Amino acid sequence: MKKQIIKSVNILTLVIAIMVMSLFVVVTKAEAEFFRNLTVGSSGSDVKVLQYFLIEQGYDIPAISSQVASAGYFGAQTRIALMVYQRANGMPDTGFFGPLAIANINARIAGLTPSPLCPSGYVCTPLSPPVVQCPVGYVCTPIGTSGTKKSDPQINLISSNASAVANSGSNDDVASFKIRFSVNAVNGPVYVSSTTGAGGVSFAIDKSGSIVTSGTSATLVNITDGTLTTRGNYKIEQGQTETFELNGIAQLPAAGMSGLYRMNITSVRWDRNDDNTLDNVSTFNLGSFSTSYIVLN
Repeated sequence: MKKQIIKSVNILTLVIAIMVMSLFVVVTKAEAEFFRNLTVGSSGSDVKVLQYFLIEQGYDIPAISSQVASAGYFGAQTRIALMVYQRANGMPDTGFFGPLAIANINARIAGLTPSPLCPSGYVCTPLSPPVVQCPVGYVCTPIGTSGTKKSDPQINLISSNASAVANSGSNDDVASFKIRFSVNAVNGPVYVSSTTGAGGVSFAIDKSGSIVTSGTSATLVNITDGTLTTRGNYKIEQGQTETFELNGIAQLPAAGMSGLYRMNITSVRWDRNDDNTLDNVSTFNLGSFSTSYIVLN
């Protein structure tokens, strides 16, 4: 379990304390600042600090977080985690820890807001909603994404899980994803489609932010009440809340596709009437209703 504790009596006594499994590492502010470029093959205490920073920010390095390997060596998994961090923070996702990434992370460690990396001659405005990083083990859901009006059903994330089965060869791992969410019917009954895809509950499996379709599939179940209407929908009575689970699978589609994968729910179709085609849709931003990333290779 990783946990960062920041104590600030004054700026000279600022420390970063990071718990990784049973290992407790305390790094002073001076030691946490980065001064050299890092890449695959680099080693040292600064590599260790970078790895703990990425893990604490939600960019997992499985070999380290599971204690299969010791921190301090910049390997392939560290590069992948850094690439995802760079992409989420507006930097080229090269996996090279150079001046841009150094300035960004040094600013975060110092408690400052990194300056936006905007091309010369342009004005950059923040994404809406902005990209946020959640604590390890949690999924952050923007407030107000469950419906555009107060009369819409309230859709909330309950839990998510991602696991992988490592096969004997290369590029043949299989990932299993589970996302549980609840639907609360307000202002009348609500019908939710039992299908997945554009006509029901839409999902996306992405590789470090890029959508992957080959080798992916998902099914939806109503855990609370599996009874279907004659048109194949789930009916939720006024004032009732029911729990749904989306189960997804991803098989690495081809050689060279190893990396970080996760599953997202992107929209849920619903209606006030039991129709063959449900007219209303609640949409979610990529990463809002999602599992954590896992490594497939």
